Amino acid sequence: MERSYQFITFLILLFLSFSNGILAQVRTEENITIGFVSDGNWPLFPLYQSAIKSEVEKLTRNDFTVVFPFDKSLKGDWTSEGIERKLHTLMNDPEVDLVVTIGAISSHLSGRLTTYEKPLIATIVLDPKLQNL
Repeated sequence: MERSYQFITFLILLFLSFSNGILAQVRTEENITIGFVSDGNWPLFPLYQSAIKSEVEKLTRNDFTVVFPFDKSLKGDWTSEGIERKLHTLMNDPEVDLVVTIGAISSHLSGRLTTYEKPLIATIVLDPKLQNL
């Protein structure tokens, strides 16, 4: 599980480092807001979210102010329709700069979106080939 945290953190940091100029043009504030979508009320969601937050904050504190507002951490209802609604909510939210999915269903559904209003990181992809991602 530690390796998956490290990889997810790497992806987020990679996005932040390459997007510095882009985000500066798009947003005038200093903060970069990250939102989360989970499949549902899952006991491991806070653990994953906390690990990602902690690593991102440690590694970006000298370059970025990254915020993780409570109201931008959305939990689906374990259905495709409910999770898609949460994904679209954050993808269309002008206050969110980056969306991170935590869960196999939300990650799968995020790979099925036809348009991406902003960067999205799917943290749990089981088999990209089988899932046609």
